[in-house]
Amino acid sequence: AVNCYIQSFSGQGCSQDDWKTQFTLAQERLFRYNLIFVYERFKDPNYVKAIEQFFGVEKAFNQESNYWCGPEAKQANKLYPLTTNFEAILKLEKLNS
Repeated sequence: AVNCYIQSFSGQGCSQDDWKTQFTLAQERLFRYNLIFVYERFKDPNYVKAIEQFFGVEKAFNQESNYWCGPEAKQANKLYPLTTNFEAILKLEKLNS
């Protein structure tokens, strides 16, 4: 997986020098940024806490959100449930294929 990350960040294909070219290109590209979040590390509570403290976040930002399915959306869905006809479904399938 590490070589896949190197290849993705470098923007280059395979080389004959044991990934040294891709590693150098990837490193140069990443060092242009002032801050890089490692998405996989968000599973680590210590990593999350360190980022929260760095930015002065009072409420945990790594918690599950109900942005689209909050109480208001659920109530609206109960009051006005989605109704579709078969022709509309076929048309959407055709448009999405």
